[in-house]
Amino acid sequence: DILLITVTDPDLNQNTGAVENYLTHGVAQEGVVIYRIGIDDFAVFITETGADTGVFTADINFRQPSNLALPSCVGFINSTCSISRLQATSPTDPAEVWNRALIEYTDPDLPSTTGGRVKGLAANRVQKFIAPGSDGSVTATPAVFVAGSYLDITVQDQDQSKYENLQETLTVTVTSSRVGELVQTVTCTEAGLQSSTFVGRLRTFDLPTANAAGVGFMHVTDADVLTVAYSDYPKYLASATATVRNTPA
Repeated sequence: DILLITVTDPDLNQNTGAVENYLTHGVAQEGVVIYRIGIDDFAVFITETGADTGVFTADINFRQPSNLALPSCVGFINSTCSISRLQATSPTDPAEVWNRALIEYTDPDLPSTTGGRVKGLAANRVQKFIAPGSDGSVTATPAVFVAGSYLDITVQDQDQSKYENLQETLTVTVTSSRVGELVQTVTCTEAGLQSSTFVGRLRTFDLPTANAAGVGFMHVTDADVLTVAYSDYPKYLASATATVRNTPA
């Protein structure tokens, strides 16, 4: 697969009459850099889309059967080489290959065409994460539960585990088969750093009337069915159901 990177930065447009190229890296890590988190990094060769546009692009070739003839990139990336592909694996898998990557742009320290120098602050670096596009999944446990207990929710989704030093969150919705019951949004928190597993829970109460306004809980009774839905952007929807049983089946 090919990943297209676009950088819009008028400061890089030093010569209004020419199509310019940049490959800066070094100690300051300036320009576009792609990191396989915690392992290695590459500078990315960017080319202006036309004279005086201030818009620069680059192609990153992830190695696939269609481009095996391209040599491996060494130190920097351009359109004539390729890097190992993204694949969905666990963080502890020794065969892990680019399972998460960070693309970062730092404004190079270049003279401004209007005088002085323009350099982006490190705190203002533009960062984008990429990860394999594996579809997420969701489970609700227990699948048959007693009214008044908690419903435990687990989501598995590697591409939502982006930051290596942060336990992240995502949300699911829970709807009831009962008419008038308010749809609840449950926040699930990553179980551990880079675990790709997100957990949350929803409190239920054994009450015959619908909860039309309360947030953070649901009213349930025997035979109600709760549906947990997780939307894995942009188009995949995963769901799971749990049924209330207050009497033996």
